[in-house]
Amino acid sequence: MTEIALEGTVGMNPFPENAAAMREALDAGNHPPDLERVLELCWNCGVPVLYLQETPPKSSKPHAMIFRKEGRYAILLSRKLKHSAQAVFDILHEVGHSVLGHLPENGARVDQDIKLKPENQEEDANGFAVEVLTGNPHLRLKSDRWLNAEQLANAALSIGERLRIDPGVVALNYSWNAQFMPVAMASLNIIEPNADAVRTIRHYLLERLDWKRLTEENAEYLIRMTGGNMDDLPCRQ
Repeated sequence: MTEIALEGTVGMNPFPENAAAMREALDAGNHPPDLERVLELCWNCGVPVLYLQETPPKSSKPHAMIFRKEGRYAILLSRKLKHSAQAVFDILHEVGHSVLGHLPENGARVDQDIKLKPENQEEDANGFAVEVLTGNPHLRLKSDRWLNAEQLANAALSIGERLRIDPGVVALNYSWNAQFMPVAMASLNIIEPNADAVRTIRHYLLERLDWKRLTEENAEYLIRMTGGNMDDLPCRQ
């Protein structure tokens, strides 16, 4: 599946060399990094980002994967995520594996679960993602009292504006640190009520892939595996 996506992806540019350089490339000083900006950067680097809707037979469904083949990369998400802040963290975690040199040539990195946990390369990839999103790889937002969903959403919007961080990222960071994710999910519904991260990822696939480079059979397979419809495809003529 990723080989098909790479076949239809035009161009190849290296990722920025570290998290700070990636923040600069994302113009983080003026616009907090978010899902659309990170997807745009990935596709501009020739790195397709896919959402796996269907799992091939006899295959498990990990949270995310990054593949490397002949110096090129492809990212595959398979955890169905509604909110942009969750999806952009998972994508940047996989980008971190690439930038930090965690992948062998012609190999893959499969993350069965992505959590903020101290496990060497996983911790490094988490820190990379957090730094790109916030400017600080060790950011751990705290509160002197428990916040409910509405309180967290309001605080995230305020802190996000002040620190130039996406408010969804603020809410997730606080909840990871507090080890209380249900309030994060409820607050994200307030911050981003019409969220559909999978739809955004699929939109970039449809718009940025050069479908004319694929056979009809491969195009149909890729669309089906990513949950799309052949009627969604741009004109292949």
